[in-house]
Amino acid sequence: MIKFTKEKKRIIATYIPYENSSTDWIFDRFEQDDEVTFNKVYNFKKENLKDKLKSKKEKKIEDIFSIGKNEAIDFIFAKLEGDYYKVEKSILIEKFDVFFHKEIELIKDFFIAESDISIFKKIEQIIDEDIYILEVVIQMQFLKLILEVL
Repeated sequence: MIKFTKEKKRIIATYIPYENSSTDWIFDRFEQDDEVTFNKVYNFKKENLKDKLKSKKEKKIEDIFSIGKNEAIDFIFAKLEGDYYKVEKSILIEKFDVFFHKEIELIKDFFIAESDISIFKKIEQIIDEDIYILEVVIQMQFLKLILEVL
């Protein structure tokens, strides 16, 4: 599971493994300079880790993080640029950056449709420029909440 939190000028995506599952596979991939994908949507490289890694000569990845069987791992998901958080290419989609207005609270429904379908990968198939998610989304969320209450 991925949980989003705003921290200073960044959005942190925290991977929370299922109960009794290991995070070893993640660090195995990073040691091979490979990326990891969560929910068929979020793609992270070792460079996206919130706590930067030192060279392999100095320490192993597991030593730096003292990883246990199901400890959460923090990734830098986006960085604030002006009024928008920028999600760099390759984290959500390959071709373009995605920008979220700073007032938007990120939730899973922005990224994943039923059956783990990546919403932004579908959008990427029909556009050819960076994607901006504006404050209008906030208003839509509010209207949806009102309709649910009625």
